[in-house]
Amino acid sequence: MDPFTPVPLMPAAADGAGTPGVALLSVHEAARLLNVTPSWIYEHVLPGAHDRLPHVKLGKFVRFHPHDLAAYIDTRRAAAARRR
Repeated sequence: MDPFTPVPLMPAAADGAGTPGVALLSVHEAARLLNVTPSWIYEHVLPGAHDRLPHVKLGKFVRFHPHDLAAYIDTRRAAAARRR
């Protein structure tokens, strides 16, 4: 298996929480998706970071939901368009 292939999550709970079949991304996968370095990702998950990335902490691990990253990009794109 490719080390950058996310492992699928379990199906969503019966109450509809979560997104079935969507895997959380690691720091390296998120960095690759956003075309930035892993250190940039770590800087943007720190408490108090100016432009904080949405993430989930699982013990010592940091994970990212692809839909949250897409929303982050959309928000940044809209902010840039307003500044024009």
